[in-house]
Amino acid sequence: AEVRKLAHETPRMIATVRDKWVPAVASQLERAVRAYGASEDEEEQASELAENAPAPTSPALLVESRPDGSYAVILPRNGIHIAQEGESRYRVTTARSGRANRRDMVAAINEALRRLTENTQERAFEALQTIQGLVRAVIRSVFALGIILMISAYLLVTSERIFDFFRSLVRPSRRQNFDLLVRRIDRGLSGVVRGQLVIALVNGLLSGIAFYALDLRYWPVLTLVATALSIIPIFGAILSSVPAVVIALQDDVSKAVAVALAIVVIHQLEANVFNPKIMGDAAKLHPVLVVFALLAGEHAFGIAGALLAVPVLSILQSAFLHFREVALGISTPRTLRESQLPPPP
Repeated sequence: AEVRKLAHETPRMIATVRDKWVPAVASQLERAVRAYGASEDEEEQASELAENAPAPTSPALLVESRPDGSYAVILPRNGIHIAQEGESRYRVTTARSGRANRRDMVAAINEALRRLTENTQERAFEALQTIQGLVRAVIRSVFALGIILMISAYLLVTSERIFDFFRSLVRPSRRQNFDLLVRRIDRGLSGVVRGQLVIALVNGLLSGIAFYALDLRYWPVLTLVATALSIIPIFGAILSSVPAVVIALQDDVSKAVAVALAIVVIHQLEANVFNPKIMGDAAKLHPVLVVFALLAGEHAFGIAGALLAVPVLSILQSAFLHFREVALGISTPRTLRESQLPPPP
């Protein structure tokens, strides 16, 4: 409300400055110039009149002959101004008086004030719009964070009641299969989360070592950025390379190339070693399926889709394996069953 009020009042305040304060300042400057000029003697006024008169009657130099045969060169009170015109030609004119210079200064100040108020009015709208957008974004973020924390706390406190509610919707003869499906999905999602966190930590550690070895500026911050973005499988390493390479380019091109090569090596290790091994052992997801899920999620929903692609893939795989086993009687492969099925009672 206060920002909106300020946005409505700012144009009026700027108009007041332009229409009242600027003319008042200009008037005071003109009065000061007139007061200062009034204290000058009549000789300066005569010189100014001579300056504004036609050129033949107000020469820049006055040469008088003396009785002894010499000549006297009489200069105007304000001095002379010599300007070169061509290679061997110079023009000598009477210099402008101090009063004329002061009038020019007053006019320049008035023009600067006028332009300042006009530019300030234009920039004020842009700044206020930016501030309004920032305030709205902060309010939305705080509200969303509060909602997320509230829902998370509610789910943690009432998780058993929520599970019992959904379990009650299933026929009693099918509840054992329902429990098996829920535990299978829980194991799969837990493996995805654990695996991706381990990959993010390893990627952040390797990136921090590389940035420190290459003496990259702000390497601790860039390491945190690389660790956070590595939560997004595969694409996270690519996104984290952009700020590191941009900062390295400000120092040296060779350093930027070295940083890019280090990130490529880390990305290859993540894609070919960490993802298949860690994610495969933790969630039993094939690397090719992970890549296809990431491409589909990013294409459909952007970064959010890439972030949620692997968990959704894990849920779909768990549901598929469960219904294949229950409906078709095809047993789950041993590697998947050991990771996702609950231990025997």
